[in-house]
Amino acid sequence: MSKKRYVLDRLVAEQYQRLADSKHIKLFDSKIRQCQKVKEAQMLKTSLLEYAPRCNAVLDYNNFVNELLEL
Repeated sequence: MSKKRYVLDRLVAEQYQRLADSKHIKLFDSKIRQCQKVKEAQMLKTSLLEYAPRCNAVLDYNNFVNELLEL
């Protein structure tokens, strides 16, 4: 991923946070990282959990679910 992409991601996240703050909406802290394994699993039409259970995206999804269940 290029440096420009990281800057764009950060700017978009900041915009979402400002919008949420203005509407008094809480955003989740968890972030789902981009991962090549996601694209590969989609291409093979298989579950990401089956294809790459230890990839960053799976770890991030698990963190998100844990955060969601804490509400």
